[in-house]
Amino acid sequence: MTPLIISPEVAAEAARVRGYAELLENRRTGEVSPGDTAFHTMVIPMGFRVVYSVDAGRKPGVWFRHLSVSVEATGGRTVPSSLAMQEIIALFGFTPAARCGTLEPDPMWVIHAIEEL
Repeated sequence: MTPLIISPEVAAEAARVRGYAELLENRRTGEVSPGDTAFHTMVIPMGFRVVYSVDAGRKPGVWFRHLSVSVEATGGRTVPSSLAMQEIIALFGFTPAARCGTLEPDPMWVIHAIEEL
C-alpha cells in the first residue's frame, strides 16, 4: 500500500486545483480532458495523481464535481486504498455521502468520485 501524506503544501495545491476548476468559466461543458491540463491536475508525493473538474450535467444548470485518483507504484499503476481515497476526496470538499457510495474502480486503474454541486 502506498502511504499518503497530506502536508500543508499538498493542501495548498489541492485548494489551487479546486479553486480553478470551480470557477464558472473553467467548468467543463465539452470533450476536453481535464487530465491533460496542469490546472486540473496535481501529484501528491509518493505517486498519487489527482484530477479534479466540475462538469456539466445532462440538465441545464446542473454541475457535478469529478475527482479521479490513480497511484504510480513499483510495478506499475494501481488504485489508491479506500482509506487514501477517503482522505483525498475530503481534501477536495466532497460530502460524507459521496465518500460512502460513489467510489468505483475502472479498467484504467483510476478510482472516481462524483458528486452533484
